[in-house]
Amino acid sequence: EIYTPIGAKWGASERTWTMPNKSQLLLRYLDRDEDAAHYQGHQYTWLGVDQVEAFQDSAPIDMLWGSLRSAYGIPCVRRLTGNPPAPQWIRARYIDGRTSGVPFFYKPQPDLRPDIEIEAVFIHARLEDNLILQQNDPRYETRLAAVGSEALYRAWRFGDWDAMVGQVFKEWRPDQHTLPEFYQPQNWTLAAGLDWGYRAPFSFTLFASGPEGDVVGLDEVYAAEVHAKEAGLNCGRKCQEYGRVEYIAADHDMWRQTGMSAPTLAEEFQQGLWDSYGGRKELAPSLIEATKGPGSRLTKLQLTHRYLSWKADKDGVVQPWNRPLLRFSAKCENAVRTIPMLAYSKTKGRTEDVDTDMEDHAYDSTTIYLMSRPPLPERIKRPRDRDKHPGFSKVGFRNRWERLLEEEEFEEEMYAPQWETPDEFGALDDHDWG
Repeated sequence: EIYTPIGAKWGASERTWTMPNKSQLLLRYLDRDEDAAHYQGHQYTWLGVDQVEAFQDSAPIDMLWGSLRSAYGIPCVRRLTGNPPAPQWIRARYIDGRTSGVPFFYKPQPDLRPDIEIEAVFIHARLEDNLILQQNDPRYETRLAAVGSEALYRAWRFGDWDAMVGQVFKEWRPDQHTLPEFYQPQNWTLAAGLDWGYRAPFSFTLFASGPEGDVVGLDEVYAAEVHAKEAGLNCGRKCQEYGRVEYIAADHDMWRQTGMSAPTLAEEFQQGLWDSYGGRKELAPSLIEATKGPGSRLTKLQLTHRYLSWKADKDGVVQPWNRPLLRFSAKCENAVRTIPMLAYSKTKGRTEDVDTDMEDHAYDSTTIYLMSRPPLPERIKRPRDRDKHPGFSKVGFRNRWERLLEEEEFEEEMYAPQWETPDEFGALDDHDWG
């Protein structure tokens, strides 16, 4: 419809359009990520990628930037199209915090070359934007409604990039599981989980746990291509920012023997920890091997569901005793970014597990830590005596105050409540009440 009228010729065997001026449009595909290397040394001025959401990692299509060049000064352009839901890298680079139709800049090499920027724009599209399709096929929306889950319908019909098809942890809510800031109580203990990786990032997450089972992710170290000793050094420094850390539960593969005299990854990491404490081994946290056995991944999954679960009352309010046991501070940005995005595996026999081809490193470091803890205690559902626990209820505090006044044992000004608004009084639950 477009190229034949302008004199272009189609070569079916080569899947190539040749224009009258001998320029060409090549139609190709990447069967595997490694296929991007086949285009090294080529020269193109326009690159279009369809169904970009099929790429779980940006590496293969980003490699093609090296083939987008012109010795004649022709403007070089890249276009990507795709449908939600999408991998996290697409959301982070193009969608989250962006306004449709408004250009922005991102830095492809923020550490090596912070001065280099690429201009991009996100263009949001809905069914209404495809006027020709609506006119020629008015019942297409009806068929979209039949595609399956509500999330998939929202994604394809409304272009909803927040719709997560196959999401594992559907209980995740930013307002329940993330904390803008957190003040660690003195009686809470510190420990960490470590999922090792070199080419893929290693994930170290530091947690604080309370006496009733509450766990808060305080901070993290998340990096790739870092040797074990250097990783131990960095994690040790992070620990010292928060106080005495009891232990670090780590991936059991770090203890694997290579059959040579070289130290294991666990030994190298532990040495880095000791070095960060100036060689004072008694101050450094111990590195312990995480347990792993048949069915352990499903156990981790169910345990995470339990820690993330929460319940709202009939008014939609989540009381302190019904909030999730596991929460993360804003400093754990990779845990907050990746855990909610995890989907179920499509591999036969593993459909009850998370998709390990996704970015699951922060999830693994979290579950390694959770599995290292004692069994989860029963949580106190609500105060048995409101007079003994006034911090949970403004009403309970006032009832006690009014009773004391009636007994005329105290003067009114001595027992006037200090918190007069629900917001201020609510702060007592989170920070001051044990």
